[in-house]
Amino acid sequence: MNKKQRVQLQQAFEAPLPTRKEEFLKALPYPRLPKRQLWLQQAKFIKKRTWVGSAGLFFLLFLICQGDRLFLENRQEIGMISALTPMFALITSMELIRSRQYNMEELEMSTRFSLGNVLLIRINLLGIMNMLLFLLLIPFLATGQKVAYWQAGIYLLLPYLITGFLTLLAVCHLKTRDTSFVCAAISAAVTIAFGTTAYRKPVIYKTEHIGVWLFMAGIFLLLFLIQITMLTRNGEKYVWNFQLTE
Repeated sequence: MNKKQRVQLQQAFEAPLPTRKEEFLKALPYPRLPKRQLWLQQAKFIKKRTWVGSAGLFFLLFLICQGDRLFLENRQEIGMISALTPMFALITSMELIRSRQYNMEELEMSTRFSLGNVLLIRINLLGIMNMLLFLLLIPFLATGQKVAYWQAGIYLLLPYLITGFLTLLAVCHLKTRDTSFVCAAISAAVTIAFGTTAYRKPVIYKTEHIGVWLFMAGIFLLLFLIQITMLTRNGEKYVWNFQLTE
């Protein structure tokens, strides 16, 4: 059968578009799970080492903020603290690819809730935790380095967003178990880049350059959100699984 015949056959027997699909899925007599319970279940599923690792990194940054100047200039120390925030994104990405590392990704796609749905919840849980840790750290960084709270927040957020975007990009497009090494390399590269820049060019942390930081943070926040959308849409039967919550 040639290509023209296949096209004609597809046109002749083209399946009609589904109508009232969402109403049909909602009417199915399957037991639904409250969203709050689903979130609690996913919070329990996340490894304790993930929570402990993020908390430990927070206390490390806190101690640096409270310590001496570490033989560095004021702006250099801000940069060194900022350069460590990609580790938060790395810890999150390691949790997101755990199913792939244990060859459980296809199994999770066929369970009651799609992998995309589950990953979205885990990203939200870990992202909320990271943002809370940043909010706790910002006053100490701003007070110790004599910068505005919002300015300290931008310094912490930009390296995190860059790493988060790049690691999610790797998770979406790489389908091997070696994705964890790629994520680790990305995080290390961003940390080294910001740390080296802070040591050699601390002038970028002056207030007159904060507009560039804001612009870059906005760009990478948008890219980060786009990658989250792409990651969650990779799950199978996306609409079906969302009908199983209430």
